[in-house]
Amino acid sequence: KYNARIILLGGPADGNAVDIVEDRLGSDAALKFSDLSLLEMAALLKRCHLFIGNDTAPGHIAAGVQCPTLTLFGPNLPLLWRPISPYGDVLFKDLPCCRCRHEVELCIRPENNCMDMITVDEVWEKAEDLLAKVYYSPEMRNKAPFRAPE
Repeated sequence: KYNARIILLGGPADGNAVDIVEDRLGSDAALKFSDLSLLEMAALLKRCHLFIGNDTAPGHIAAGVQCPTLTLFGPNLPLLWRPISPYGDVLFKDLPCCRCRHEVELCIRPENNCMDMITVDEVWEKAEDLLAKVYYSPEMRNKAPFRAPE
């Protein structure tokens, strides 16, 4: 539908995880990195139309270069830790046990933790809503610092 090209990012210790995610995609990623400097990551994210990821530094970097962001939160509170951006949204399961930080001795549902409860369909729906808001809504079209995907 969007003719999207997927870029996978990870930190220096995430090379294997990046490969596993690519395997599960069912097709090759356009690019994949686990060795970018923060400046290189910022330059790459500045050219992207959408960042989807968990609540880590790349989401904040994406927001900092005005890339629309969809940040997936596990036990951390988005109110405190979300990337600050007018072009961002979050997915978060506000469970009573939040704030455990996935520490084994604190998590009361390790077999079905809060991050695992976020579904692909929920991510897809939020991503489509965010793309529509940022790129195609009349009120944002002239405010956004980027052009719509082709």
